[in-house]
Parts: sequence; structure tokens; C-alpha cells
Amino acid sequence: MNDADSIAAAAARSLRSPTITGQSWLSAQGHRGATRFTMNPSERSVAMLVNTVLAGDAGDAGEQSSWQRVISIGTDAFMWIGQGDGDGDPLAVPDQADWLRFQGPDFPASGPQTPLYWLLGATSAAQDDSGTVHGTLHRARSLEMADAVDRPGLEDSWHLFEAGSGATGLAGADYSLRLDSAGRVALVELTVTPQHIMTTEFAYLDEAVSIVAPDEAQYFDAAEVMVRLGRPDAVPPSLAEGTH
Repeated sequence: MNDADSIAAAAARSLRSPTITGQSWLSAQGHRGATRFTMNPSERSVAMLVNTVLAGDAGDAGEQSSWQRVISIGTDAFMWIGQGDGDGDPLAVPDQADWLRFQGPDFPASGPQTPLYWLLGATSAAQDDSGTVHGTLHRARSLEMADAVDRPGLEDSWHLFEAGSGATGLAGADYSLRLDSAGRVALVELTVTPQHIMTTEFAYLDEAVSIVAPDEAQYFDAAEVMVRLGRPDAVPPSLAEGTH
């Protein structure tokens, strides 16, 4: 497993799994984020518990910040405005009255699955003595290798990372990863810039788990809100039409 095509194939094999669970971490210029997730790739859905600690916060992350529930099904996104913790089940749907609904980017850009789509663009790979594979992936290659239905969301994922990091014109990233016994991605670390590192652990279930949307949620126009806040750059290309 030491060539780029094999890495892209491992990413594609991972995305064909009935259910993917795991956790991810993001380090960005002193800020830290952690996510626990369960996803169903065939239904293009993911449920997440997300925790963010901003630079300058003191103490233990679990004591200084709360966990946010997020559900994404296709381009429908739901955010729970209640308080929670990281010990809950990402699939749980708390008090129905406390959910917001908005239109978000499609599945490739909606959660911790994004690194698997980026790995479709692997252009180099070398395996060290520990079995870890290191290499480079390119943005253009990831779009070329993705299925047509996935390309808008994948383009959105690159755009959103640029907007969040301030690193415009990203051409790709460096990666290191380990595979499981079935040849799927078990752990991947992406270094997009020296200040922006994403690490994700994946585990795979043989049975599909359905992600359930809240029965009730108040809708808001997330793209229009970002424009009004002076951040049109944070609106992904697929949602930019019609905003002003």
C-alpha cells in the first residue's frame, strides 16, 4: 500500500461502508475542535457532537465549553441550541423545540467525512517501517476522482476550509494515515497549513444506521446571515447564488 492510486482506492472503499463512526480533532492557530460522529454514506447523512475551544480559554476543554449537536442529511442541516456534553450518543435527538434548520453544503463538506473525499486526490504515497503512509494530495485531483454527484460538495469543502483558515488558494495538503485490516482508512492526519491540522479516527460497522432528523425545527437562512455579518467568503459556492 505505497502508491497514490491505492490510497485513493482505500478512501473510496471506506466511503462504501454502511456506517462509519469515530472522532476527529482540529488544531487551528491555537483554537481546538473535537467531534464525535456517526455517519451513513449511502444516505449522505451524519450526526455529530462538536466541541470547540477558542485560543485563550483556560482549563480543561470539557469544563470550559459545551458540546453542540449537529445533524446533516444531504443539504439539510440541523443544529441543537441546547446544552450538552461529549458523553452522549451522536444519534440522540433531544428536545424537538430546540433545533434550528438551515440549508448547508452537501455530504462531502458536512462533517468529518471530508478527509476521505480529499484522499481521493492522493498524488504520492510512501510507507514507513511502522506501516504509516505519508504523502500529498491535490485539490484538483480530488475533484477529478470524485463522482460527479459529489463534486459540488467537495468543492464547497475546500472553499469552507479556506474561509475558516484564511489560507486562500489551497492547492492541496500533506497526509499521513494508517489502514485497518480491510484496507480502509483507520486514522488520517491532514496538514493543510502548518497552523491547521486535522486528525480523524474512523471505525466501520457492517450494518447501516439511519440518521433521524428532528421532527420540529425553526428555519433560518444561514447564507444570508453570513452575508449580513460581512462574511460572504464563508458562504460555499453551492449556496452563494441568490445571496447579496
